[in-house]
Parts: sequence; structure tokens; C-alpha cells
Amino acid sequence: MPRPGSCGGDGTVRFGEGSGWPIGMPTCRPLGAGLFEDRSDLSGGRIARVLLCPADGCLVLLHGFIKKTQKTPPADMALERSRQKDVQ
Repeated sequence: MPRPGSCGGDGTVRFGEGSGWPIGMPTCRPLGAGLFEDRSDLSGGRIARVLLCPADGCLVLLHGFIKKTQKTPPADMALERSRQKDVQ
């Protein structure tokens, strides 16, 4: 399994790009217990989510998925919490 939060290319990750005006729901919101969700709207009405947490002064990307329901699926939350324990 790849290390959670590893990235390729130049190693940069940009959160909340394109949020601009009008103001709506924040692109990054807390889920509790030190976990955060960053949201992005994709073409075709799809919604992408990246779940992350702070660890050792960095943001660690734990999991990303295409959201199909309004509520974050329990399996995705369980995977994120498991990976959070691995990095903290």
C-alpha cells in the first residue's frame, strides 16, 4: 500500500482552488477528531472529496473518492480513521 499522503510530480497539493465568489459552503471543513474534508466539483455533476489530517506540521492526504451521496460513506470514514492512526 502506498504511504498515505504521498504525491507525485512537484509534490504540491492545492486545496480550495476556484472557490471565489459567490461564497458558499467552505471547500475544506472539519469532520471532527482532527479530520478534514476538502471538496471539489468535477465535470458532469460529480463531486470529489479528499480526506486529510494534520500530522508533524504537515497535512497528510488520507483518502480520496468520488462522492455519490450527501453523507460521507461509513467505509470511507473508517478507512480515513485507520490511516490517521497509522500516521499519528
